[in-house]
Amino acid sequence: MHSRRIALLMIVLIPVLIDAAVRFGAETRAPGHQELTSPCALRGPGGEQLLTTALSLTPGDLYVDSQDRCWQIVRVERGTARARPVAPPWNSDPGPAVPCIPLGALPRTILIYHTHGDESYVPSEGTSSIPTGGGILRVGERLATSLRDVGFRVLHDRSTHWPHDALAYHRSRRTVFRYLPRGPYLLFDIHRDGAPARAYRGEVAGEPVAQILLVVGRLNPMRQANLALARAIKKAADRSHPGLIKGILLARGHYNQDLDPGALLLEVGCHQLPRSEAERSVKLLAAVLAGLYGAPGR
Repeated sequence: MHSRRIALLMIVLIPVLIDAAVRFGAETRAPGHQELTSPCALRGPGGEQLLTTALSLTPGDLYVDSQDRCWQIVRVERGTARARPVAPPWNSDPGPAVPCIPLGALPRTILIYHTHGDESYVPSEGTSSIPTGGGILRVGERLATSLRDVGFRVLHDRSTHWPHDALAYHRSRRTVFRYLPRGPYLLFDIHRDGAPARAYRGEVAGEPVAQILLVVGRLNPMRQANLALARAIKKAADRSHPGLIKGILLARGHYNQDLDPGALLLEVGCHQLPRSEAERSVKLLAAVLAGLYGAPGR
């Protein structure tokens, strides 16, 4: 009888606790970025352009470029962010050990979702935003299909979390909570940037691709684990598909990455590139993940 009462109490309390955790994350931390109306150029001390992005950049943010050089933003004014070279954060703040457990010993599940599911690619969809579901959902599905092809189990949530506003991350946080009981090992929030085409146009093995920017929230207690995951993916991609990963941005916010050490935000190209190039990129990314963790097979 006593155990039955405990079970009933847990049934009542678990939804309450989850809702409280969602509210805590929504109310006490900066959730993520607001897309700027015009892109911001990140420049080094000599004026060299390091990154162009519609992500909101703030002093203290870090950018690790394709050559693994680390830059810290020192000021932002009139659409331009200025940065200075610094030592990579993992040199001075190694953080806790990251559980790099082979996926064969875990549920081989990857969650793909979209905080801004309206985002689209203008050359393909004719518009940068479709409230009922933009081209970014098809990029997510291509990633899901490619991961399934090598044996991963994939959960792809196609919610758009519309409108595209500051509360979108609060709504997507609830989406993530619904999937956490299913034990995803990796959680990817798939976006596309609002930068010019040249900022994300890349080439891998002679084929045009939309480069991928890995984003880590620096106001996030899981930051070091998320960053270690981003570094591992970049290192593996640089080895097998050089040119695929644009870099790693540690930006102000948490992007709901406080929910899991395996969470990352991916900016797959930008709105001015064709969706086909973004789909080609995520197919290559699936191969990188299979090589990094060992393709589970069927």
